[in-house]
Amino acid sequence: MSARGLMGRWSAQDIRRVAKIAWPTILENIMVIMVSFVDTAMVGQLGEDATAAVAVNASPSWLLNGACAAIQVGATVLVAQAIGSRDREGANKVARQAMTLGLCMGAFLMVLMMAISGWLPAALRAEARIVPVAAQYIRIVAASYIPHFTGLVISGILRGTGDTKTPMKVNLAANVVNIIGNFFLIYESRTVSIFGLSIPVWGAGLGVVGAAIPSAFSMAMVGVVLFIRVVRGAGDIRFERHQSYRPRWNVVRNMLRIGMPAAMERVCVNAGHMIFQTMVAGLGTASLAAHHLATTAESLSYMPAYGFGVSATTLVGQAVGAGDTEGARRYGSLTILIGFIGMTCTGLVLMLFPEALLGMFTNAQDVITLGAPALRVEALAQPFFALSIVASGALSGAGDTRTPMIIGLACMWGVRLSVAALCIYGFGMGLTGAWVGMATDLTVRGILTFARFRSPKWEKIAAVNVNA
Repeated sequence: MSARGLMGRWSAQDIRRVAKIAWPTILENIMVIMVSFVDTAMVGQLGEDATAAVAVNASPSWLLNGACAAIQVGATVLVAQAIGSRDREGANKVARQAMTLGLCMGAFLMVLMMAISGWLPAALRAEARIVPVAAQYIRIVAASYIPHFTGLVISGILRGTGDTKTPMKVNLAANVVNIIGNFFLIYESRTVSIFGLSIPVWGAGLGVVGAAIPSAFSMAMVGVVLFIRVVRGAGDIRFERHQSYRPRWNVVRNMLRIGMPAAMERVCVNAGHMIFQTMVAGLGTASLAAHHLATTAESLSYMPAYGFGVSATTLVGQAVGAGDTEGARRYGSLTILIGFIGMTCTGLVLMLFPEALLGMFTNAQDVITLGAPALRVEALAQPFFALSIVASGALSGAGDTRTPMIIGLACMWGVRLSVAALCIYGFGMGLTGAWVGMATDLTVRGILTFARFRSPKWEKIAAVNVNA
């Protein structure tokens, strides 16, 4: 992947097309992460117990969002392929089915999380004093799951059409709402100094609960606004009353055939994350807080790669739908190269400024001291993580979602957990040892996923999916 290759293989139009889809997605993903980012930063001022209470909810949230990929990824790929073949009605048929499934999934997960909220924090080895407030946080956030998961699916539908700006704008507005809500609900009434003026500010003083309420509201807001967007209609997707929303099993089957491996990968990988988190929680509340803060800081570093991963899925999918296999490989290679360069740069930031990044969330020096070495270890894996993210997106666009699933499962369960356990329990490396396991996993995963994209096997899978 050389600069000479960049100039010789790809036109300026190719690069512009990739960037047009990627940059709004990058900003959208940053906005989605910012809900947790802002909660963590603002709750972090209350101490490590409050941070740990929010941290307990992180892995279950990733797990549930990963389960939604069965619908979201399948919808993105099928809509992209329908748009590529100029089948607008087919794209709308997929979109209606996906939205119905997302609505049902949100209702099921809301009931489930409400039911297990009191048990889950303890199962994740949170200390007893943290469990009640962590359970409250989970219940409040779960109340938003019907519109939240519907919104995730609609966002995937819009990405399939190439519209990444709408989800970005909606998530930006939702984050403003979340920040304002946190400002007034987390803290007690206080006096704020602005430009030398002392201004009294009302505060509800709800602590962790005060972070959960705006988060739930902003997540629900995204789903409602995106639903209104597709009902009113703009671009290639429009929902209307007279159209059928009853399940069509041939459409659902195709969607799940593509999306289920991606969901299985994310669910099983995130289940591994939960076990990984219990290993970290066993090191103590300070280590759990440091782990969560380091994870939050690191999450911003891979947003560029996820943006180009969405570009890869959309453009490869559209090229496959149009029967242009060479174009699919060209766009996949371009997005992988840009993602690799971007995450190499963000890895340098993690390596050079870990203390400053963690200091954005907490003043607790013991937490910063524990988290900084972990971020430096993770910095080494960032370029390989980019290969995993973007190459997986390209393979998904072609309908090859099974291979990333197999690679993800093997690396999480066979590499991360075993290396982390060896470093924590065998070598006594604590939190840094856990992150050595994480970095090893991401490095191996990236190499294997990129090797799969370089092979011709996914082209055969793409041909079968288009003719299915």
